Amino acid sequence: MSEHAESTQAADTPAGDAAAQAAEQAASERRVQAEVGVARELRGHQPLILDEPDYYWEIRTGGVEVLGTRIEDGAPTTLRRHCMHVGERRAVFGHTPLDTPKDNLMGFMAVATGTTEVVRRHTADLEVALGGPRFRSRAALESLEHWVTELGRIMTVGSPPSRSPSRLPPVEPGEPTEPLVFGKDEEIAGHTQDVMWMRLSDGELALFGIDDFQVSTDNGFLLVSPEMWLQVRSEEATIEYWPLNRVPYPGALRDAIAGLHRLLGRYLEKERQDNDRAEIRRRALSEELRQLKSAAAFQELASVLDPKEIYPRRDDHLLTAATVVGQQLGLQVNPIPPSEDLSRVKHPMEAIARASKVRARMVLLGVDWWTRDLGPLVAFLGDEARQPIALLPNGSGYDYIDPSKSLTRQPLTAEVRDEICSDAYMFYRSLPEKVGGVLDLLRFTGRKNGGDILFALMMGVFATLLGLIVPRATGTLVDKAIPFADTGLVWQLFIILAVAGIATGVFTFAQLMTTVRTGVRAEVTAQSAMWDRLLRLRPDFFRDYSSGDLQTRVSAVSEIARELNGATLRPMITGVLALLNFLLLWYYSWDLAKIAIWASIVVLLVTIIASYFVRRLSYTLHDLEGDFHGLMTQLIGGVGKLRTSGSEHRAFNHWVSKYTQQLRYKLRIQFIQDLIKVFNLGLGPVATAVLFWKAVDLTIDLPIDDEKRITTGDFIAFNTAFTLFLAGWQDVSNTLVSVLDSVVKGRRIQPLLSGEPEVGDEAADPGRLTGDIRLENVSFRYSPDGPLILDQVHCEARPGEYIAFVGPSGSGKSTILRMLLGFERPEYGRVLYDGQDLAGLDVLAVRRQIGSVLQEGRLSAGSVMDNLANNAVVTHGEAWDAVADAGMSDDIEAMPMGLHTVVSEGGGNLSGGQRQRLLIARALATRPKIVMFDEATSALDNKTQATVSEALDRRKVTRLVIAHRLSTIRNADRIYVLEKGRIVQQGSFEDLSAQPGLFRELMRRQMA
Repeated sequence: MSEHAESTQAADTPAGDAAAQAAEQAASERRVQAEVGVARELRGHQPLILDEPDYYWEIRTGGVEVLGTRIEDGAPTTLRRHCMHVGERRAVFGHTPLDTPKDNLMGFMAVATGTTEVVRRHTADLEVALGGPRFRSRAALESLEHWVTELGRIMTVGSPPSRSPSRLPPVEPGEPTEPLVFGKDEEIAGHTQDVMWMRLSDGELALFGIDDFQVSTDNGFLLVSPEMWLQVRSEEATIEYWPLNRVPYPGALRDAIAGLHRLLGRYLEKERQDNDRAEIRRRALSEELRQLKSAAAFQELASVLDPKEIYPRRDDHLLTAATVVGQQLGLQVNPIPPSEDLSRVKHPMEAIARASKVRARMVLLGVDWWTRDLGPLVAFLGDEARQPIALLPNGSGYDYIDPSKSLTRQPLTAEVRDEICSDAYMFYRSLPEKVGGVLDLLRFTGRKNGGDILFALMMGVFATLLGLIVPRATGTLVDKAIPFADTGLVWQLFIILAVAGIATGVFTFAQLMTTVRTGVRAEVTAQSAMWDRLLRLRPDFFRDYSSGDLQTRVSAVSEIARELNGATLRPMITGVLALLNFLLLWYYSWDLAKIAIWASIVVLLVTIIASYFVRRLSYTLHDLEGDFHGLMTQLIGGVGKLRTSGSEHRAFNHWVSKYTQQLRYKLRIQFIQDLIKVFNLGLGPVATAVLFWKAVDLTIDLPIDDEKRITTGDFIAFNTAFTLFLAGWQDVSNTLVSVLDSVVKGRRIQPLLSGEPEVGDEAADPGRLTGDIRLENVSFRYSPDGPLILDQVHCEARPGEYIAFVGPSGSGKSTILRMLLGFERPEYGRVLYDGQDLAGLDVLAVRRQIGSVLQEGRLSAGSVMDNLANNAVVTHGEAWDAVADAGMSDDIEAMPMGLHTVVSEGGGNLSGGQRQRLLIARALATRPKIVMFDEATSALDNKTQATVSEALDRRKVTRLVIAHRLSTIRNADRIYVLEKGRIVQQGSFEDLSAQPGLFRELMRRQMA
């Protein structure tokens, strides 16, 4: 075994052979430097190449990290895979990788984690120690068992048995063993606790059921750990087995370790190839997205000169159809990431929507659906083929695009409509990651509404221009038609006014319908986008707000969108256009027009003053309403507790107090609004009186030839125009009051808009997790000036390990699980999944691969099956397996409708133990690789608890468990003991029980 072998190149010449021999001799001399039994010190990060199968290294102090790596020319490459950590009183074993395609030069190296003292030992000495006296063999047994168990655990990740395997029976020292015979496809595993010798004397086996890992009678003796399992490939297989301390023959240990290393080398090479293929797929996906963005950019550039729609073709027809629909909505549609398990989704569109960070909903196409604007849809042609197509509205109906034929719009004919399936998918747009405020929200909701707003504006202009005819016609009637008894002119004016009135009515109706449609569309867009935004916010956002308060804030978005896009749009347009009448006033008489100016100034001042007070009161009112709705939600949810404690009267008194406060503010605001209405009603007559008073001078007192003199008809026309002008200006003032109310509501929704989404646009997909988890020096506090809840916590869980966290209340156990699930973010340090920092990952994709049961876990209203599936696709067989593993089969079978028995909200019709077992079954139903339990078995009896533990052992999952009852974690691979946010102890149950410390103190308290 050597620290590093120098690479040499041997040519096909005598000189080359001599050089090779010299290099080999030099390497041999270097090995002599590390003599057997002599201690050697390794400094931090110093590597040790494990390339000698006849020797092993004993770790006296410190520890090393064992890495799998490809060995080329006697040196490790940069491609390395972490295998395990080996600590004190343990050993690492050597392996010479064979230069064959099957073994592919995979070897091992150890890297010191700090100053580490190691001793080189001969494998033959270890073999002798195994059969020696107990004081000699115990340390040797533990070192070898640890090494074999860790290697087995590495290889079993991702290869769990399909059923519960048959395990080798225990063997007492000196007790003879009989060969075991197994049938075809039967699965065999090692003993539950001990590493054992095993030899195949007849038949064929496949390690982990993988054809590349065939085991035949030529393989000799194998070392089998509890995690390792084999599948019979022949009709029958006969197996012999012995305890580890019964060495079959001299040199058997060396051969068995070498065989195990070769298997691991092939496994690591296979894993590397799988990772390479996954990386190729990720890069191809990245390149596809890059090309898609480039194509979209060039299409947008080309559309300036050639404004036609061009759609990109994607990998499959469904993704292409979704991309076409997304392009219509301004969405970027992404392909399904590797982390998605399509067997768990009801339709791939759900996975596409998640990848694109938008919401999708299945809708049913009703009768004459194509006559209504339902927005762009992804539909399917043919009940059997279900060919994806994109349905695009065209103003009068629908067009469609069939990606299997072409990417051009085709009119939706009756023949095509008859083939379309009744179900389709609709996308809901999501708000951008960063939203500046209400104006950005209005721009978002106003997308595609520009044409409608322009149309409403044009209708308003036409209606206003026609309205200008009324004053002019009235003046002509008084000045010319009536004095001269011109009946023909009267009829002409009648026809003109009638036509103008009808046209104005048509224009006003069209404007009204357009603004209503615009308002409803904006309201739906804003409401769905805001609820989506709320569901995407970081969990710590919800600490500062009650559920009722959040509901009022989200509802305010609908009111703002409705007020600013619909309800106020029409009066605002009409009012502003009515100001055109001022031009007519100016035309008739500038002196009288001054009265209109002063009247408008008075209206504006009163509106500003009233709005100032309304705004101040509204701020307080909306805050009170939020608190009140929060109180209502809490009271309704706690009715049972209120009745139990007899606190109904106190709750009612509290409700009355809160309701009275907001009622006072509502009355104050209503009083101010009523004053504005009374003022506007009184302003008209007063202004008209002033107008008539001034008109006397301009119509009677002035000479006929005076330029300022106006006729009676002109005055009547002026008065009509003045009435229209004043009404329009009052509409504008009333609308401004409503807009100010929207501004107040905008302040309420600002925290929702500025809140940070839990998953950013740059979050990476984690891929399929293997169960390797690590917390690196994590520190955390709930508030910037609060105490540290976690203080430099460093722990890890390797794939398939059972990790437990214990400690007194408030020590930070639950916070660790919240950190692992991404509910909290560390102040310092990192949370790693498979070596990937959780801060840069799509945390939702991570959670979908974890089965968790938290303290505040609740059941939803629905059937038992609905709760088990939890919106995923779970078969009945998987559901029964999950409830069996949770020890609930008998309970489910006793229920009136079995898996379809209805569960009330929160599981009120179940006992505490049944609720807890159903939550455990829900966590196991989708067969996750990682399971996290926070006091998940506190309400279970010992028998059910044992059933759950055995089921998790069979499933080979990474388990992280928080427990107060220490008896439930006796079989944990590693226990972390926390106190005041720090890990004060770690080790196995036996080790911690034997040493003084907090763990033993906790045991003493529970036994007392």
